[in-house]
Amino acid sequence: MGAEGLSYFSLAFVLGNILGGIIVGKIGNAISVSKLTFIGLFFTGAFYTTLALPAFSTYVTPIVSACVSMFLIGVFIPFSWGAMATFAMSNVPKEMYARYSSVNNMFCMSANPLGAFASGIIVTYIGLEYLLLLFGVLFMLTTIIPYNALIRYEKKTRSSYS
Repeated sequence: MGAEGLSYFSLAFVLGNILGGIIVGKIGNAISVSKLTFIGLFFTGAFYTTLALPAFSTYVTPIVSACVSMFLIGVFIPFSWGAMATFAMSNVPKEMYARYSSVNNMFCMSANPLGAFASGIIVTYIGLEYLLLLFGVLFMLTTIIPYNALIRYEKKTRSSYS
């Protein structure tokens, strides 16, 4: 579909981000930071794997599947963004927050070309559909690390207030 398909893809992602932001704004206070982070990251990985679905099924229209997947990824990203921003703002001293944000943004921005480079090499060996599945599953598995760290941190802070 070319540029038209990419436009649909991007629009679905943005609409999902807007809806996700509204949902997090409504329910964010009722759920702990660790659960919000886990929900956001885990389901982002889960729906990332669904981007490979058209390669394994003839019943799924690729552009519709990709748009639905990107919409759902967009819905769940604000869960983790909001939770991680809350965690950083409550734990990083005010005078260090600008430095923290700069370093964090530098690592995030440098991950894009490195990820593209690694993906390009890997996709030549295993194919795009398997790469999408692999990265989605790895994404879901790596949510366990921040979730466990945040659970321990929440237990520690709760016990210090008791």
